[in-house]
Amino acid sequence: MSKEIGIGIIGSGIGRVHAHAWKNLPLFYSDLGSRPTLAAFCARDSTRRAEMSESFGFDKTYADWRDLVRDPKVQVVDNCAPPDLRVDLCQETAELGKAIFCEKPLARNADEAYEMYRTVSKFNTVSMTGFTVRFAPAVIFAKNLIDSGKLGRIFNIRCCYMNIETGLNGYLDPNLPFHWHFDRTIAGNGAITDLGSHVLDMVYYLLGDVTEVCGATETIVHERPLPDDPTKKKAVTVDDVAVAALKFKSGALGVIDSSWMAAGKKDFFYFEVHGSEGSIRFNFERMTELEVYLRDSSPEVNGFRTVFVTSKDHPRMDKFWVDQGGGFTWNHLFVVELKDFYDKIAAGTSGGPEIPTFRDGYINSLLIDSIVESNRTKRWVKIEPKP
Repeated sequence: MSKEIGIGIIGSGIGRVHAHAWKNLPLFYSDLGSRPTLAAFCARDSTRRAEMSESFGFDKTYADWRDLVRDPKVQVVDNCAPPDLRVDLCQETAELGKAIFCEKPLARNADEAYEMYRTVSKFNTVSMTGFTVRFAPAVIFAKNLIDSGKLGRIFNIRCCYMNIETGLNGYLDPNLPFHWHFDRTIAGNGAITDLGSHVLDMVYYLLGDVTEVCGATETIVHERPLPDDPTKKKAVTVDDVAVAALKFKSGALGVIDSSWMAAGKKDFFYFEVHGSEGSIRFNFERMTELEVYLRDSSPEVNGFRTVFVTSKDHPRMDKFWVDQGGGFTWNHLFVVELKDFYDKIAAGTSGGPEIPTFRDGYINSLLIDSIVESNRTKRWVKIEPKP
């Protein structure tokens, strides 16, 4: 490897997973041409800064994201900060000529996301939005089946993301302390943003442009105790559950839902696609499997078959443990995602077909806003992206 490229990570939640993936990237891909190094980490909590530094060996830590972005050793900004910080952070990173990876959702709303998209376009910034599930080999395999025409004309798609987020009872527990995910001024929205953003990106990735949406959202727990004083409570200003119907430019129809109040669900991201010649089903809790049904099956074996997407000939499996039960896991998903982004940095190009752009992030935020607007007006809302 000829040189090092300094990575700066902002945020300690999903930022920890990203740090792990950056560290592991050269172990799986020895032909990178350069080596990613963990140059800096930023979080407001000093205990988390110290713990991340000890765990991953960051060269420096910062309490203010501006100090990290301006660090000359940081060439790539990996933004895992809350959504309310992302517009300013993107602007300064782009002005400094540094690459930026931004976790989903791109921003709190479509207007902010559009501003970020226009910023990276203006400065020709190497950038990517973190829709990680796109990079699962079984998902790429599903996309290939759709695009190849083997499923025929696509009629409809169902997609959902359901869990309880954390712990034994998670968000189901009304005594779970209030944090930023429950605050609209920081998060933008609730389950429709945190989980639904993945769902909406998936249907967009698999089937293309959405033209109209009709949705509903609901808040189940309306107030939660303050973390520093459980005797006092603060109002929850985001949704806990969201559902929507979608119309696609292709003529297909879709149904999506997201909930972080789903008892018994661990990390249930699911989709099924139905076409004139076949159907497919995917469950993220069994991420190495894709259920496939093709109409040309012999009558005696007619029905869905489970394909284990773990062979060396399957998408993205060439560097991992092929034909093994645990050959591809949640952690590997981030390694593949960041590998594509790293290739994009090295080549200075738009990257591979799976890479979600900042425009994809803007379209995603527009879909979220439109579902929220549909809930308010009780009407279908047309999707009309700005150029």
